[in-house]
Amino acid sequence: MRATLIVAALGWLAVGAAASAQVTGLVTQSTAQLQFNPGVDFGVNGALTYVGQNEAGLVYDGGLSTANYQVSTVLAPNNIQFANGATASGLYAYSTTTTSIAVSFTNNGAVAVVPQLQSTILPGGFGFYVGDTSGCQIFSTASCPQVTPASGLGFKDLTPNPDGPGDNDLAAASFTFTISDNSSTIESLGAALILEYNAADPGSPIVEPELTGFASSLVDFGRVTPAGSSSAIGYQWAQTGLTVNFPSGLLAAGASDTLNYTTVVNTFALANCDAACGIVSYGGFGDPIGKSVGAGENVVRPDAVSAIGGVNYGKFEFGLPTFSGHVLSFIGSAVPEPASWGLMLLGIGLVGARLRRRPAAASA
Repeated sequence: MRATLIVAALGWLAVGAAASAQVTGLVTQSTAQLQFNPGVDFGVNGALTYVGQNEAGLVYDGGLSTANYQVSTVLAPNNIQFANGATASGLYAYSTTTTSIAVSFTNNGAVAVVPQLQSTILPGGFGFYVGDTSGCQIFSTASCPQVTPASGLGFKDLTPNPDGPGDNDLAAASFTFTISDNSSTIESLGAALILEYNAADPGSPIVEPELTGFASSLVDFGRVTPAGSSSAIGYQWAQTGLTVNFPSGLLAAGASDTLNYTTVVNTFALANCDAACGIVSYGGFGDPIGKSVGAGENVVRPDAVSAIGGVNYGKFEFGLPTFSGHVLSFIGSAVPEPASWGLMLLGIGLVGARLRRRPAAASA
């Protein structure tokens, strides 16, 4: 599978004289891998895999576990449609979604150039909430709203699945983002949340974000659910600019290279609920949180925090890569399609994180 994510702009800086470059190829691909209890009666050992450019759906294991996924890297005539999101809910479910974009380019000039990447990391988020299944079908937990304070339900009603591979794990969500070329990794980042059962106080599960690479540089990365919430823990980040030089150095005249972007989202759920509720673990590039805080509202509400109404993922649109001057760019802003905004995870406000681009420090 060709590797990677979304680009805002690629630039080639000439050394000593003007140079030119040309995009010679563009390949996209999406993959979703789902794993349920190996004892379920479908797939191979409970595993299912979907591969294409636009994969989306819901899988129910016939018991207490579901998984939703949406992965799009559709190469349309005038743009690229991109989304990467997954949920896992219930007693035993794992979801992994991967998107890939590969851009091949050639130095057409008479002098060597130092390739430089100027890109944008898409906004997104990940976390958990306890869904109210009293008014939802058991096979669509991720569309259920968050339990209300009046119900008295929350994390305290969750217990680890004794058949799960982890002793105290209730759920987890993580993402990785990797940029590479033909010879090396250019940049990478990752973050993970693990919701761990707290026997001393079940209503206060143990969870802390783990960051790798330059994840700590993501704009407005942080918790957006209220402190002390008994039924939801969510983190998100805003659109973040990135500028890096290719570590491989000079690209000779007439030589070619391929830039690969890969995004991977992982979620799992291994929790039983003692009442009419279920754990939902979600994650995604495609901004599942922060864009809609109520039906019909397609505006950012940075000061609003309310109950989660369910999970879905919007699609971003990017222009096809073009060359101008010494810059290869994907024309168009990195925002979701307006029609999709109302379908995203409802209720968690962006809390001061208006989507804006902030170039990160260049690194070799």
